[in-house]
Amino acid sequence: PVGYWGVSMGTAIGVPFVAEEPRIACALFGLAGLRPNAPEFEAAARAITIPVEFVFQWEDAVASREHGLALFNAFGSAAKTMHINPGGHMEIPDFESASWERFFVRHLGVAAAPVVAGLSRDTRSVRGRRLRVRTVLLATFHEARTARRIARGDRRRLG
Repeated sequence: PVGYWGVSMGTAIGVPFVAEEPRIACALFGLAGLRPNAPEFEAAARAITIPVEFVFQWEDAVASREHGLALFNAFGSAAKTMHINPGGHMEIPDFESASWERFFVRHLGVAAAPVVAGLSRDTRSVRGRRLRVRTVLLATFHEARTARRIARGDRRRLG
C-alpha cells in the first residue's frame, strides 16, 4: 500500500493526483481550502474515498475557515478526520506529526525493513495545462519526523 502526504500546495496538487491514482491507500492533506468556482477541484475531492486526515490552522491567512471546512466536507471518504489547531498557516503544532505517524501506520502498516521514499518528477495535466509536479509516495510511515523531512526534500532513509 502507498500513502500520500501533502499540505498547502501539496494539497492543491495532491487532491487531483490522489483522486486519479488507484495505488494510494490513504492521504493526509491540509492547509488548503475549496474555493468557490472550482468545480474540477471539488469533483476531485468528492472522488477521494480512501481514508483522509486533514490538518488545518484556524487563523490561516492563506485558506479561510470556510474554504477549509468546505474542502473537508467535499472529500468523499467515510473515513475522514479533521484536526483544527490555533495559529497561522506555518504554525502546525509539532504534536501533529505523531498523529500523522499513527494515521499512516493504521492504514499502511509497519514495514518489515526501512524503505526509501519515492520522490519522482511527473508531468500531469491539470485544468488543461501540463505541469511538472513532485509526487511523494510513501510505502510506509515509520517516524514522526519523516513527513516533514520529505516535505523539505530530504532523501534520507526512512526507518
